[in-house]
Amino acid sequence: GICLFKMGQLESARRCFLEARALAELAKSDHQMILVYNNLGHIYRAEGNFEVAKEFYAEALEVSESLGAARKVCLALEFLGETFLEEGRPSEALLHFERAHALAKALAPHGDLMMEVLRRRGEAYAALGHRVEAMRDLLRAARLCRSRGERREQVLSERALAFLTASSDEELAVRVQEVLAQLGKLGDRFEYARQPGLALVP
Repeated sequence: GICLFKMGQLESARRCFLEARALAELAKSDHQMILVYNNLGHIYRAEGNFEVAKEFYAEALEVSESLGAARKVCLALEFLGETFLEEGRPSEALLHFERAHALAKALAPHGDLMMEVLRRRGEAYAALGHRVEAMRDLLRAARLCRSRGERREQVLSERALAFLTASSDEELAVRVQEVLAQLGKLGDRFEYARQPGLALVP
């Protein structure tokens, strides 16, 4: 299912995850169910069906909280926040990212969750026009990505920074093309096609 999703074959991926859900229910495996819920959320979000995506992410969040699985709670909060951001509801996105940030800081202040949360929170701040906070988070995210060698997240941070700091539409176009070239090399179809919903902030 994950491979098919990354290849852009959403309907085939959905069938795999629905079958996996039935198996996880039979096995009474909550941890597998969380993975299934999140991945079904990704599929529906990629299709622009934000309401259904949020339902699956909320299911993942509920099960994660019942297990006391802090890392999985953080991930579900990230995915929910990103869905709100893509819907054009940055204030609600920010609430989820703030909760995720607190968890990431407690789990591993320099870990992978932190770099993801910082980038996403920075995008939310940028969408709200909070330039100082957005710059703070996005620069921290980019530095953390470089130190960890996380190329995909670094490219996504650079995309957000391009929208925030470009001085003209022409400069923005050049920088975004560079980001798209990197995403193309990484084979990330979803992020290549995604419109992050950011705007130039004067």
